[in-house]
Amino acid sequence: MVLLVARHTRNSCGGEVDERSRALIYLIVVILIAIAVGSYFLSKRPTPYLAHAEYWVYSKALEMPTTDKLMVRLVGDNPYIQQGQNPVGGAEGLVLSDVRLKIALLLRKKNPNLFEGRLLPETIADHQEFTNDIGTFHSIVKLQYVSTTKLKDKRHLQFLMHAADAVAEITDAKWIFDKITGSIRSKPEMEEILKKNFNVTKLEIHTRLDTNEDNTFSSFGLSKIGIADFDTHPVSGDQVQLVEEILRKYMALSWERGEAFPDPIKAYEDEFFIIQKSVRGGRTLMRIVRKQMIP
Repeated sequence: MVLLVARHTRNSCGGEVDERSRALIYLIVVILIAIAVGSYFLSKRPTPYLAHAEYWVYSKALEMPTTDKLMVRLVGDNPYIQQGQNPVGGAEGLVLSDVRLKIALLLRKKNPNLFEGRLLPETIADHQEFTNDIGTFHSIVKLQYVSTTKLKDKRHLQFLMHAADAVAEITDAKWIFDKITGSIRSKPEMEEILKKNFNVTKLEIHTRLDTNEDNTFSSFGLSKIGIADFDTHPVSGDQVQLVEEILRKYMALSWERGEAFPDPIKAYEDEFFIIQKSVRGGRTLMRIVRKQMIP
């Protein structure tokens, strides 16, 4: 169609107009090629890596615990030593000097919105005992670990769990909030976990899988080791149990590998593929596809 218009212009208006039309056509073609090439490379660009773990210790303290006090409690006076072994060893201790670790004191008088019950995350807004105590807090000690480079192991999770418990003890705090999973633990609950588990990098301690009212599923906590958390499409009522089993297997296998599990997952004598599409907020939209043999 463009060529026909260009030929007609040349016959009626002369060679000069024809040259301009031809140049315009070339320009349009170049722009279209550039858009196509750009779209291709943008679609092939890998998703940026991000591992993010974060704990908030709700405290009455007005000052940050010193590094010396924290190290003494973690290394010298750690109450969770088992059979002569400290759960915070040399590798975990190095996390304290890692630039990816941030420890900050958020004072109530400067951040009042963080202490208002109506603005609390939904997962803890209905926790009656916690909301009853919120008026007594003066600060939040935030322990945050963010890495944009792939992690070799899960030592940061071992350190953060013990560090959050140590900060709570030093500052006489009662509550520890896992910001990534949206779960709140009392100091005694955290102590019980650390007493029972020398290794606290386990999947069940750090993740959550929710079944929503519309029969969709949502994961929380995989992002602590750099794996995107997911949401699913709605599933029929008779498939909820099957889908939950597949998702739990996917989470367990991914957690073990330290990266999203790409292989087929077996459940109920069938194999299923996981297909994920990146969406906003670093999450993915997950679809489960059954592997079927063509007769």
